[in-house]
Amino acid sequence: MTLVNPYRDVIEKAKRDLAEVSKRIEELKTLRKRKIALESLIANATRLLEDAEQTGQQQEPPDLPMLAYGLAAPIVAVRTHTPLWKHIQSALENESAPLSAKEVLDILVRKNVQVNGTHKIETVRASMSCRPDIFERTTRGMFSARPVGESRRLSGLIENSAAQETTH
Repeated sequence: MTLVNPYRDVIEKAKRDLAEVSKRIEELKTLRKRKIALESLIANATRLLEDAEQTGQQQEPPDLPMLAYGLAAPIVAVRTHTPLWKHIQSALENESAPLSAKEVLDILVRKNVQVNGTHKIETVRASMSCRPDIFERTTRGMFSARPVGESRRLSGLIENSAAQETTH
């Protein structure tokens, strides 16, 4: 009479369960890839829609089923990022009198320029204060754009003084 090891049945059942769990994990991996592809499609298509609405240009939509199932490369929305200080500079160049940060923010809002942050006026003020080569603080809380020649000259002076400080 041969003794049957009780662990043999347990091991066989565990192997079957492991195979079933592994199969379900593979199904979940496929679903996760599809979820990522769909999220990417939604995010990129939303950006393309916003860009098309702003520029008035219509683009041919991508093949949705191919993208939704991850069978094609995701769309890459090329969006050029313009720093906030450049928007502020263009706003101030059109003004003859110095403006406060609040007035500059109002101009940016009218031009549909997005200013990030909770305290938008402070963001605008900080952006102008951090670029003394571009913006001039005329009086307390008032800023104007430096003339182009002066901006370049001052920018060179700032770079030279920074280089001298690092050498000492």
